Amino acid sequence: MDSASSIFTTVKKQMGIDADYHVLDAQMITQINKVLSDLHNLGVGPSDVFSITDATQTWHDFLGDSDTLEAVSSYLTTQVQKLYGPFELQLEPTISNSIFTYY
Repeated sequence: MDSASSIFTTVKKQMGIDADYHVLDAQMITQINKVLSDLHNLGVGPSDVFSITDATQTWHDFLGDSDTLEAVSSYLTTQVQKLYGPFELQLEPTISNSIFTYY
């Protein structure tokens, strides 16, 4: 991964969500910002609180020249998955319940 990569796009990719799927973007951005806030409280990232608004904020914007990119990226994605959950796992019960209700 490159430090010029988008934080938002990286998390979506690591969670297995297509970059062109935008229905859940607002919720994901909220969850990413929550974890970025947690990282700030742990002393990771810039001295000012950092947040994203879309796919334009990069890892370099958050970490500068730090060599912790892979570790921070993995942590952020793991924490977002805990808060947000994988997309497929959220849909599966809904689809199953719809099928059973129909029949």
